Amino acid sequence: MCDGRYGLAMSPPRRFWFGLLSLALLAGFLRGWVLWSAEPIALVGDETYYTEMAVRLGLGQEHCSKVRQSCAGWPPGQPYVLSWFLTDPTSGKVSLQEAAKTFRLVESGWGTLLVMLVGILGCTLFDHRTGLLAAAFATVSPTFISFSHALWAETTFACLLLGAWILVVQGSRRRCWWLAIPAGLLFGASALTREIGLPLAGAAALWWAIRSSGPRLERWCTAGVLLACTVLTIAPWTIRNWQRFHRLVPISTAGWMGMREGNTLGDDWRTPDVAALRAFRQRHLAIKDELQRMDQARAEALELIEQEQPWWIVKKVLRNSALLFSPDSFLFKRVSRGAYGELSLTTIRALLIATLIWYLGVGLLGLRGAAAAAPDHRYFLLLAFLVVTGLHIVAQATSRYRFPLMPLVTIFAAWGVIHWRSSERLSCGARWGTAILAGVFLLWCAPAFFDDAVSLWNVGTYVDPQRP
Repeated sequence: MCDGRYGLAMSPPRRFWFGLLSLALLAGFLRGWVLWSAEPIALVGDETYYTEMAVRLGLGQEHCSKVRQSCAGWPPGQPYVLSWFLTDPTSGKVSLQEAAKTFRLVESGWGTLLVMLVGILGCTLFDHRTGLLAAAFATVSPTFISFSHALWAETTFACLLLGAWILVVQGSRRRCWWLAIPAGLLFGASALTREIGLPLAGAAALWWAIRSSGPRLERWCTAGVLLACTVLTIAPWTIRNWQRFHRLVPISTAGWMGMREGNTLGDDWRTPDVAALRAFRQRHLAIKDELQRMDQARAEALELIEQEQPWWIVKKVLRNSALLFSPDSFLFKRVSRGAYGELSLTTIRALLIATLIWYLGVGLLGLRGAAAAAPDHRYFLLLAFLVVTGLHIVAQATSRYRFPLMPLVTIFAAWGVIHWRSSERLSCGARWGTAILAGVFLLWCAPAFFDDAVSLWNVGTYVDPQRP
């Protein structure tokens, strides 16, 4: 039973649902229009892997990539979902480009759902006005729009994660222990899409155990139920990997490759050593056996970490925080690699300006909103922030990997705008803390994108369009 005396009710006013539906229709129109205008869109990077695997699964074949020579290289969730929508699988032969067109329509649906889930989580955490403004911010985000037709796993992952977070917030506030079951299942599904879903499930369980109402034993048991359901969701895939590899591979084998690439510091540790990265990838992909590749990446990563002691973690914090939170967007990687064909310089400049305005504005407003929010809200954001940032500082960092945080930052930015007067009553410590973080954001993270931003403005591509 749920106790209605605790926290928010599950029934916002009707105008919230009307407004959210209107924003969803607008979001769907924008994403559909962009997709229609941009076609044909070339496959970039991991999109080739996800499309190949989705086609193979849709044709009833084994989850093994001939191109990447791996059977558990990346998590299986994204290609598994896309495979449901493969058209004419009985033909036995499907073009990757033709399949990708269908899959992009599916991703546009996920992108529209993402807007709705941002609004619902904003309403659940704060109030219906915050939820609507957060959904409006998500509707027009250039990065969110670009991810809604990319075949990477980010949009699918974010939707599963947001659904899990909504259940965690409602369940913990209203003492609905049974909501931990679907929340755990969604966390497990998100982990099968992006492995970072596992530590985020742990963070959510910890938040439920510490910050929810009710007796301590009940809270910790409920957190255990959430984690158990998460583990049970990924268990069939883990067992499959054990039977195939005779080694424990919980989800994928790519983690150590990311760790190796992320620790390629070089002489100028502030920027990735592109030549060393390319040399590693060439050696890495030349190894035919998937587990040997994983072992090679692990050995080289640990060796590089040892070589950089005792300043390794300091360098990684400084460098990867800048890479993770720079105003860069994977939209520009796709543009630089010709995914959209020959775009005019005017179009690229407009995209650059819109992306910078949205990201810097929402980022700074999100900082202010988080500083002024109630402790429960701050702790919720802080745990997610620590998990995502901590893992990618230790391993690999790009703008793509902050995507799980962006819906939360968007919600806190919306709350800061809606409740601007409340946020003005910050303590002296909160004001100083916000000012310091804003300074780091503007003076350290933002300049990391400067050279590429100038290159995009002048010639329409990154300085090195084909960098790893």
